[in-house]
Amino acid sequence: MPQLEQGGRKLTEQIPSGTQLVGLSLHRWRIVSAVAVLLICLGIATSQAWESPDKPDLVPPFDTPSVATFLPAEDAITAALGAASTMYSEGPPQTQLFTSNSAMAKDVRETVVTGAWERTWVSLDDSRELTIRIYEVRLNTSTFGEPNHCRNGQALDAGGSGRMARSEGAGQTHHFYCAQVNQNRVRAYVDLRIRPAAKDIADPAATLRAVLDSIDTQPSPDVPLPEDYVSEQRSEILEAWILAVPIAAFLSVAPPVLFDRASLQALVSRMRRRRMKDNHVDVSALASATATRSRGIGLVRLAALVWTVRSSEELQLGMYHSLALLAGVYILSLLIERRLMGIWVKRTAVRTFTGARAIWVVIGSFCTLLVAFGAIVLWAIGAAFASGSSVPGVADWDTHRNGVALEVVAAGVLFGSFLPLAFTRRIAMKRPQSTTSDSRAPVLLLRSFIDDSIRMRCRRLDRASIFDQIALRRWERFEEVAASALSKIGPVLAVGTPGEILPPGLGAARINFTHDEWQEGIRQIADQSAFLVMTLGRTESLVWEIRQLRDHQNLDKTIFLLPPLSQEEITLRLRTLAHVYGVSLDSLQPERGSTPLAIAFPPGRESPIVAVSRGADDLSYDAAINLAAAALLRADPTAPTPTGAGRVENPPDMIPLGKAKRHRTWKRNPWVWNAILTITVLTIAVPYLMGGTVGQQVEHAVVLINPEYRVSHVLPGTDENPLVVIDNQALAQIDFAADTVTALWNFTEPVERVAVMDKTVFATNRNGGGVSAYELESGKRKWHVSVGAQVRGLTLGNDRVYVAVPGDQRIVALKSLSGDIDADAYVVGHPWDISSSGNFVYTVLIDTNEIIQFDANSLLEAGRLPTQPAPSQLTQWGGAPVVISRVNHTAIRVDDSVDPTTIYLSRTDGEVAGQGEWLLAEGHERVTAFDLAGSVVRTNTMGSNGGGIALTDAGLVVAESGMVRLYT
Repeated sequence: MPQLEQGGRKLTEQIPSGTQLVGLSLHRWRIVSAVAVLLICLGIATSQAWESPDKPDLVPPFDTPSVATFLPAEDAITAALGAASTMYSEGPPQTQLFTSNSAMAKDVRETVVTGAWERTWVSLDDSRELTIRIYEVRLNTSTFGEPNHCRNGQALDAGGSGRMARSEGAGQTHHFYCAQVNQNRVRAYVDLRIRPAAKDIADPAATLRAVLDSIDTQPSPDVPLPEDYVSEQRSEILEAWILAVPIAAFLSVAPPVLFDRASLQALVSRMRRRRMKDNHVDVSALASATATRSRGIGLVRLAALVWTVRSSEELQLGMYHSLALLAGVYILSLLIERRLMGIWVKRTAVRTFTGARAIWVVIGSFCTLLVAFGAIVLWAIGAAFASGSSVPGVADWDTHRNGVALEVVAAGVLFGSFLPLAFTRRIAMKRPQSTTSDSRAPVLLLRSFIDDSIRMRCRRLDRASIFDQIALRRWERFEEVAASALSKIGPVLAVGTPGEILPPGLGAARINFTHDEWQEGIRQIADQSAFLVMTLGRTESLVWEIRQLRDHQNLDKTIFLLPPLSQEEITLRLRTLAHVYGVSLDSLQPERGSTPLAIAFPPGRESPIVAVSRGADDLSYDAAINLAAAALLRADPTAPTPTGAGRVENPPDMIPLGKAKRHRTWKRNPWVWNAILTITVLTIAVPYLMGGTVGQQVEHAVVLINPEYRVSHVLPGTDENPLVVIDNQALAQIDFAADTVTALWNFTEPVERVAVMDKTVFATNRNGGGVSAYELESGKRKWHVSVGAQVRGLTLGNDRVYVAVPGDQRIVALKSLSGDIDADAYVVGHPWDISSSGNFVYTVLIDTNEIIQFDANSLLEAGRLPTQPAPSQLTQWGGAPVVISRVNHTAIRVDDSVDPTTIYLSRTDGEVAGQGEWLLAEGHERVTAFDLAGSVVRTNTMGSNGGGIALTDAGLVVAESGMVRLYT
């Protein structure tokens, strides 16, 4: 071996040992790790995510803000409307900004406005309705407002600068008018609705001017934000990042326990007492030292990232600037690490990709960076949604869910971002290597093709490229680990797999032979190689190669490697080697608790050298290959090789040529399973710990009608298919199973209230003061009765139809078969709604704040109780009336109990409906169902527009503009 004698001293110097592989002493690396852990804990503990208080949610009971004092008094409203009026509802503005509790909505409410309120008044004859939404912004120059308000229709005289008024046209039940004022820090938006019956006696323009005149818009100084203000959305993002740090640390430990054979082997080995044979060398200590260095580097990098987040907090950087800074720090840390490793650990520079190969790698690197950048941007968008962004027309919980889904997709794209580089590497490896790039003698790697799929976890951070680390590629093929260690000696060559179109992107360079010439080709390259490295196997072709090494006296430059396989397979492969070389199996097989990694037969020794470790990990293989190479280089080449003793009489069965089966790695594909685990935990666990709504109930079916139509009522139908009223004019039936809507018939006139009993549909028309009955199947009107102006409320019972007429201050009972007036009763006050239960009928007086009980047959008053302010709706729940107030935001069940059941309503305009033992209340993007036993069932919805809610056998039905949704 003249080439080894000449380069032996140089090669020996290139093989690092001891502290050289670590760079610093183990004691110093442990100190570095401890300091890094302290810095990580300090950065997490001092994060602003824990210091900034959560902004309050908009939940009832609501505190009336000071801006409400700018609104007109009730007597001013009465004068402007020209009729006696009362307050109907008040609360936060019923816009998405003030009904949403998302982080973005909270931030806008905190940073832009100092207060907002909405109040609605109605005339007691129910002919006029006025709503004012008022905002007090922080800055006089703020452009905040409702940009789509009052933009269409005929302009009216608003009576001054900074004002606007329009007539928006006539609908089926009202004429619509609007106005707005934008002066100083006040933004006020007015909506006026007048029924056709009152159109001739009301002057809309004068009414709007009077209302605008009564709103206080006096100038006031700006109110800037506090200097220490931290936005809610930013706090949630920071909290997510801070939570992700310990979870990421856990993920660096969990995958080895779940997927890494070496970790399990090391864990079992530490529970046993180990004994070393004379010819066995334990490399665990050296591998542990390298692992200590890698652990220290990783902790320092993690500390740098944590304090980068802390710095972005202190500098008040935006999310995208923070992401860019994190990416820059991460890449900079990789470059610094490689630079320091080059100083601490003396290595021979190995350039695998040169010439034309380098061009392909540059193209792949650019594509990988592009995909990784796209993944980061996608993740940033998903994080913004998941952390509390609001999207107009989309439910907050759905936005949050979609944000989490985007994060999952982004994580998957990031994990797969290395694929372009991996593909171009394979193309580059197919091209011939330049002969001038590396003049060293080659190292021939002989292996069984079935071992090509074996993978192991990468613990050595400096072996993977920057692009692989960005893509979190932490698992490598066994060949890559071996080739990386051997490349310090010379360029690594291996025979190409038959039928292989593209070689692997990393590992040994491929040399290809035909079936007839491969044996002679291997002999020639083996003679020229500095080292021969063989992975032990049991295939006939590999056994032939082992015999050739023996017959051609190449054992003095051969290293045998055992891949990370089961103990049973390793024993079979050791028996094969012992049989071919005639060595003692006992000299090759280690004691319990140790795993053989590499075997060498240095001349002059009585037995081979076996490098063992606690576990078959990549660091141990590095150390084992270095040990075996050093042992061969330092041996006397003229001494005899240790073979011939202890021949195994019963060799294991050989695997015939072409019959070998590849290892089934789909069960233990560690990189894929690690990616799935990381994506799942980081994108599901973090939002869950932050109180997100991931995985909550969603819609089961949806039937689209027409975006131009509005579903105004939902009625329980037959066969689980509900009935709906469209645009107050048409009755239709929804079939969720068939995804169809069937138009049944049209009402004679626009309807306000609708109820079904005994295959008859009863409806009221508020404008004409009429009540009608229609046959359910044909739509034929059976009767029509006019009972007075502005009919409100409709309830059925005892073969009667009961309605309230606030303009006439009376309630009326009609016979359901003929429509004849059977009874009526006058009240002192204005009845605003009506309901019945058993032998009693109930009504609420909106102006006197009372509920009255009547005998269902005679309509004689049976009782009267005071109730909450402005009672505007009645429904039944378990046989008792429920009074709803849009001013107090409560629904109170009126019964004999001392402490009646009270339910707070988060939406001023939300639907409330009683169905038997259940009471349905619509909140912000959800409907809550209460039963008398105390059970509460909450269902996330997409948000209703007052189209109605109902329970059917199939589930909860919620109507919106142009669609009906079923939630199960």
